[in-house]
Amino acid sequence: MTDEQDVVWQRNYHDHIIRNLPDLNRIRDYVQTNSARWETDTFYESPSSLK
Repeated sequence: MTDEQDVVWQRNYHDHIIRNLPDLNRIRDYVQTNSARWETDTFYESPSSLK
């Protein structure tokens, strides 16, 4: 990666160490259900509003 354009970084991203089974289950639940909650997210813009 030599060009600034090639740099890929996810803004507001952070790592999390999974320390125990309840933590793992909470993260699994988030991954499985997050997309279903997308339309209620404060950053959601409906496709019709993007025209």
